Amino acid sequence: MFQEKMEKASKTEVSLEDLARNPRCPHGPTVLFKDSVKGKKRKYYSCSAYRDKKTCGFHVDKSSKITPGKRMNWTEQENRFLKHKNHAERYKHFIDFRSSQKQDGFFCQKCEIICDKTGHEDHTITRFSAADLSTPSRILEAKAENKKEAQFFFSESSRDYLLKVVKKTGGTHVLCIGTPTLYEALPGSIKKLFLDIDTRYLGLLSPEQFCWFNMMNFHFFHGDVAKNRLRSFIRSAGSNLTIFLDPPFGGRMELIHHTIQSIQSILEQEMGRGVSKPKLCWIFPYFMERKLKELGLGLEMCEYRVSYINHKEYSGGEGGRNLGSPVRFFTNIPLSSLPLPNADEYKQCTDCGFYVSSTNIHCKECNACTSKDGRPYVHCPDCSRCVKETYVHCADCVRCHLPAFKCKKENEQAEDNADGVTTIKPQAVEKQKSSEQSKKSGKRKYFGSRGRGGNNNKQRGGGGRGGKRRKF
Repeated sequence: MFQEKMEKASKTEVSLEDLARNPRCPHGPTVLFKDSVKGKKRKYYSCSAYRDKKTCGFHVDKSSKITPGKRMNWTEQENRFLKHKNHAERYKHFIDFRSSQKQDGFFCQKCEIICDKTGHEDHTITRFSAADLSTPSRILEAKAENKKEAQFFFSESSRDYLLKVVKKTGGTHVLCIGTPTLYEALPGSIKKLFLDIDTRYLGLLSPEQFCWFNMMNFHFFHGDVAKNRLRSFIRSAGSNLTIFLDPPFGGRMELIHHTIQSIQSILEQEMGRGVSKPKLCWIFPYFMERKLKELGLGLEMCEYRVSYINHKEYSGGEGGRNLGSPVRFFTNIPLSSLPLPNADEYKQCTDCGFYVSSTNIHCKECNACTSKDGRPYVHCPDCSRCVKETYVHCADCVRCHLPAFKCKKENEQAEDNADGVTTIKPQAVEKQKSSEQSKKSGKRKYFGSRGRGGNNNKQRGGGGRGGKRRKF
């Protein structure tokens, strides 16, 4: 279902020209979208971060006139959104708590600050110990609204494996974008900076540790002060910069790509064009591999299954998907340099030179371990590639697909019927002639159960809209 939604969304085009000059919503510069509804083409500006109108209802047709009054109204909305979100003021509550040497305290999930209970009786309050402040994500309640700020934290095993990746590849400076638990687990010997859109970290991490950031349009809510913090961090990293990125799975990849390019541009400005590109680890579902590779970032899919503690299907444990989490990480780090996970689910492939899923089988024809989702794949000589073992080759489609899939031939017939062209089979022609002769003779001819309303209609099951949909 999620994969179908992503394919549908891909029909909407994104324009990144003059992004900084686009109309602004509270979440920074909006994005120009192009799509078609019922054959009518549309161009409009909308929020880069949120699709839910309740969270951000900004929508402006490109053809509409943008008056000074409209711009003033948008500026006022942005200022109201930024009100009471000063980083230094919020973090002062953290400093005061540390100075008090108290062993436990309270965090208001609504006001997003460390507080006393007084004045917050009607709010959701979380009690914490002083030790919990080193891992702020344990204090926060994970946001799980799918259309808003779906927030899933890495499981301990996944977090520990990503730490191994940093250590094995010699990382010294790690930029964490949307990966709070990884940021918190990095040792003191690693220089690190955390970027995220979650404002609650303003009261738990200092301005030197955290920047309030929208990864969908490279927008720093606190302006040049925060942007210069990133610039300073990139300058100190030089060629040793590693980026871990865990964006919303429904986010437009073109926008995330724009953010990565912006970081690369800052690196080149600080260190010169000859500087090595940052090591990149992009967390994303395996079925988006082709789209990610089209971005030209040199990413390859690592078969490690990334799991989350607060997402049942992606937990990798009991109650989750039979094939485990569909989430992988894509990286420009050579796969042969990655450490082998401590699990029976993986094995080293001597032919590929790196580890793969234990159920993966090396194909001599493809010269690769071809399984993507953990199921065995088989080689199709007609397609010259490996496919899922449940697929069959279709001569009409000239490709492999599930047997119940409506193939090209059936689709063409359906399109002909939709255009008013009726395809009549030879048997139907004979029946039509017989019927006309019967009418002339004053007699009716019956076709039994295969006529209209007969048992023939029951055969139309399975592969159509009423059939079962496969989950990703």
